[in-house]
Amino acid sequence: MSSQSPPANLLQLAAELAEAKPMRRGSLSKRMVKCSKPGCPCREDPDARHGPYFSLTRAVQGKTQSRYLTPEQAVLARQQIEAGHEFRAGLEKLWEGCEAWADSQLGGFPNGLYRGGRKRGLQASLQDQIVQEFETLVGRQSTPTTLLAEVNFLS
Repeated sequence: MSSQSPPANLLQLAAELAEAKPMRRGSLSKRMVKCSKPGCPCREDPDARHGPYFSLTRAVQGKTQSRYLTPEQAVLARQQIEAGHEFRAGLEKLWEGCEAWADSQLGGFPNGLYRGGRKRGLQASLQDQIVQEFETLVGRQSTPTTLLAEVNFLS
């Protein structure tokens, strides 16, 4: 197969994602509420609270929008939200597959780029740089822990 044509699994995944279906972003919540009527048992007994009330919430242009739903609408909204989650998971798989395909076209990474492994953080990076500078000045190889201990970085 030419590296210019997409792998079959990517074509299949893209075709699946292209099928339109009702889906949505957001979350669905169910609430049981206390009222303010004097003498109502909902104040004392959690089982006597009013509801359930369902609300659909999502962010739109940086603002939270919510709307109340009937129990029937809540069932449908839950299915649509799940379809949205499945779509995002499929989209992530497509991204990963396309990046792997793009990586194969590059034929590897020079200078240890994309080494893998986990992030080490700023302190570890600075320590590595200090060790390299120190080794260059002193002209010898040593472990980072030994060198840092020698210059009192590890006390």
